[in-house]
Amino acid sequence: MNILILSCSLNPTSNSRVLALAAQTYLNQLDEVSNTLIDARALDIPDFDHESTYQSAGVQHLTDQLAKADSIIIATPVYNWGTSGVIKKIIENTGTDDTGRLVRAWEDKVVTFLCAAGVPQSYMAYLPLANSLMLDYKCMINPHITFAIEDDFSDGRISNPKIEQRLTRVLNIHLELTQLLKPRTILSKWEI
Repeated sequence: MNILILSCSLNPTSNSRVLALAAQTYLNQLDEVSNTLIDARALDIPDFDHESTYQSAGVQHLTDQLAKADSIIIATPVYNWGTSGVIKKIIENTGTDDTGRLVRAWEDKVVTFLCAAGVPQSYMAYLPLANSLMLDYKCMINPHITFAIEDDFSDGRISNPKIEQRLTRVLNIHLELTQLLKPRTILSKWEI
């Protein structure tokens, strides 16, 4: 299995990046699972304009990595009761190409969310993005997420054992969904 982890924060001390790195550490221990972590801070992608975007080497490279992945893990901060603008920018730039939907890098992927927020009340903030991925790209959204708040972190690491346990469980569910859905023969196409 080839898992792509997207760390979608520009904050140098990001807690969602801590979740992404913890996920990568866990996946690195498993046989027959490869993973790549992409840190949004290192991306060179333009604002989406539906024209010159497609000539961007950064967009082309990221789209290729998404297309090759069997599944995707999105680690995102929660700001203002929503996911980061960075993940929206990534999706806008990699969702299609200038040929008009020949590249569907997100389509039919299992997607799992790892969210870091300030307060527990925003635990459903990822749902608009999940719905968009599900409806537009027919992604299989893992209903199990890891949601952590500031109190769950200390000194750049996860300090709450319940969050560590939850992350392990969520990742195992992600892997099982990916394994079960990878051999399916009915794939999506652009349709409503």
